[in-house]
Amino acid sequence: FGLKNVALIGGLLKKRNNKLSLTQKGKKLMQPGKERELFYHIFTCHYLEYNLGSLDGYPQGIGLQLGVPFVIYTLLKHGKEPMETTEYFEKFFQAMLPLLKGRGIADADVKERLPSMFFIRLFERFLAYYGFMDTNLEKWVQVHESTTVCNPVLWEVFELNLKK
Repeated sequence: FGLKNVALIGGLLKKRNNKLSLTQKGKKLMQPGKERELFYHIFTCHYLEYNLGSLDGYPQGIGLQLGVPFVIYTLLKHGKEPMETTEYFEKFFQAMLPLLKGRGIADADVKERLPSMFFIRLFERFLAYYGFMDTNLEKWVQVHESTTVCNPVLWEVFELNLKK
């Protein structure tokens, strides 16, 4: 995952003489009462600046990270009951297709692998890391056979207010 890298990229840590230390920003956000701001900074830096696809073996530059806010919205709306993981992918793909065009998804091989890429990058190695969801996916189960349900912590961190 590379939380150290996220903290370095986000300006919370610096490395000098092969030692890590907090930056001024890091010290400020580590103060009592700043937990919400610290989480927000780490979370947004993680999906906006850190390359979630750096270690998964799939093509780079696909742009799946652009859809993190939409995925969270979808999970808040539908995540209380188990839902097939591919349904989340279909909703994502329909909504994000205009943003993903021109980022390499036309390649037939990538299109075929996009659902598992979506699952690994956004669900397994990002949202599940924060404890927002559980999936029944095991190494021997295909993505199209898996279901996803969100943990209550998702609603403790995020709020969906459709009346605003």
